[in-house]
Amino acid sequence: MKIYIGSAVQNLSELDYREITRKITWLKEELVKRGYEVLNYKGIRDRSATPRETYKWDYANCMACHAFIAIALQPSIGLGMEIVTCLERCDEQDWKPDPAFVFATAAKDTNVSKLLEGWEHWAFTFRRFKTFEDIPDIFELEYKEYLGRESEPTFD
Repeated sequence: MKIYIGSAVQNLSELDYREITRKITWLKEELVKRGYEVLNYKGIRDRSATPRETYKWDYANCMACHAFIAIALQPSIGLGMEIVTCLERCDEQDWKPDPAFVFATAAKDTNVSKLLEGWEHWAFTFRRFKTFEDIPDIFELEYKEYLGRESEPTFD
């Protein structure tokens, strides 16, 4: 299963950006240990990327993933656009797992859009986490609940 991770990083300080990049690198490694394929994360702070290149990168990964993990660090139009892109694929396909699931998460004390917290869609779940290290377990729990079974899905 291919997972894409997105997060709102545009307005972060350099220190905060380095910290979230470290955490997302850990998250990718943890998901790989659990048997998932994780698509490359490329934050907007890639200073050589133009806005168009950033859009193309994010769009291509949203179209290629089976599951999208959206980490809400702050209210973000860009992260919302990525979520909608994945959910539109769900509606167009009307079929699991293409993509299988959109999982949005934020720390307990993070200010996020009420739209994100209240979003209702059959392929979308929003849950808050206590520590960043909780994300893989929460993702797997919510994904299994979404599938309605305990066994692992298979993807060609």
